[in-house]
Amino acid sequence: MQIVTVTEQNRSLFEQMVPEEFFDPLDKPGHFVLGAIGEDEEGLYAAGVLCFQVEVGSAGDEDMLAGMLQWLYVGSEFRSRGAGDALMEEFFRLLASVGIEAAICDVPFDFAYNDFCLYLEQWGFTFELMDKDEVRVTVEKLTRIPQLFGECASEVLPFCKASGKLQDDAMNIAIRLPNIAPEMEDCLDCCDRDVSCILVKDDRPAGMALVYPVADGILEIAFLRTFPYDAKHMMDLIYFVSAKIRSKYSPDTQLRFTVRNQTTAAIVSSILPNVEPLLVYRGVSLTMEEELPYAD
Repeated sequence: MQIVTVTEQNRSLFEQMVPEEFFDPLDKPGHFVLGAIGEDEEGLYAAGVLCFQVEVGSAGDEDMLAGMLQWLYVGSEFRSRGAGDALMEEFFRLLASVGIEAAICDVPFDFAYNDFCLYLEQWGFTFELMDKDEVRVTVEKLTRIPQLFGECASEVLPFCKASGKLQDDAMNIAIRLPNIAPEMEDCLDCCDRDVSCILVKDDRPAGMALVYPVADGILEIAFLRTFPYDAKHMMDLIYFVSAKIRSKYSPDTQLRFTVRNQTTAAIVSSILPNVEPLLVYRGVSLTMEEELPYAD
């Protein structure tokens, strides 16, 4: 399998494999398209394509020059014949040859991409859930969203009326959940105790919302979960929090939050149809100085 750089001269061989937008910047610095070519009795054929861009990307808490893997596709009839491995090997070789520190790939948070993530893990990638979009909405807009108006069917207590034990129990459950911001525990001391709340079932916490002011005119939703997930309980928390915010804060106050799980993303998209928070796994490989897993 031969790996070539895709140019304007040979792009027609690969155009059916790649979205057009990846070909548009072929002549721009830092943008690369690699193609896998095979040959049989009928001549040359395109087996796969890999697109990447060199840019500053984040790996954990650090920003570094990285090769951002944007597209990897191998024709179904050419899979398990080495085309994908050959493209990845050349990708890593090119990065290492110019001293690029990391390879990065953002993968949608969707079960359809599980096999792709497993494949990239063989090349040293490790994946963590990353918030791609921050969601902001003004209090004035909250007053125009009918889905946010409703009566709580469950018992919901503001923090100012919840016992210390109930608060501790709720926090102990919350910090053990996946995809929790590490600074969440610090939010408890500075949260708005009229708006932040605990949903109670059988005298135990069954959900919690933490809201706190982060700047003049901006509120942060640091946490909004039920234990375990329950759609009705979630809506009760949303009804309570939105009502308290509408009554306490000015219309131009911004409510800000990030989405850390797929369930919350679905809820946000249904309530705020013009806001589509995107969840992705960020995969990072820092193994370019080590032996490549498929290298000869």
